[in-house]
Amino acid sequence: MNDYVPLTKDEERRRIILTSAFEIFATYGFKRTSMDDIAKTAGMSRPALYQSFANKNDIFRALARDSLEKMAEALRLELEKKLPIENLLDNLFEISVLAPHKMMEAMPHGEEIFGLKESVAPDIFLEWMERSREAYEKALLQKPGIDPGLAEALAKMISDAITGMKSRHEGAIKLELGFSAIKRVVEASWN
Repeated sequence: MNDYVPLTKDEERRRIILTSAFEIFATYGFKRTSMDDIAKTAGMSRPALYQSFANKNDIFRALARDSLEKMAEALRLELEKKLPIENLLDNLFEISVLAPHKMMEAMPHGEEIFGLKESVAPDIFLEWMERSREAYEKALLQKPGIDPGLAEALAKMISDAITGMKSRHEGAIKLELGFSAIKRVVEASWN
């Protein structure tokens, strides 16, 4: 059975715009990028671009929303795997925190773009953290005999600790080390 569903013309235009915007933002930064730059890269006129997005903030929010949905789907698929809890927690952290940080750190203007999450799309990134917290809780509930209240509290602690580390603008290496420490605390709580 073929699961391929062709994109509508509007969906295809949106995909082209977002792909082009991401490329331009990554290369030149958000501030230095104009709507004209995005339109040219997307192979369309500025008026055509404005039919889809009102401004760069709208485009950034759409990119953030798409990333959130892809991350949430990756978390869902990971939770379906039958992995040891320790590996599952590592994989969820990789998907929701580490991979995005590594990607941003590799970009010439990644720090600027990453900083936009607080000014342009704080609601989307709060949802990102909530969906991550939910995934940690679902993973912890896979631990045989764990109390649901403890799983909920540990998931909240994990999420809050990650938020704290991210607020200090720690790089991927420090985030990874910090998560290892968090995981040791979590594992000690059920031993």
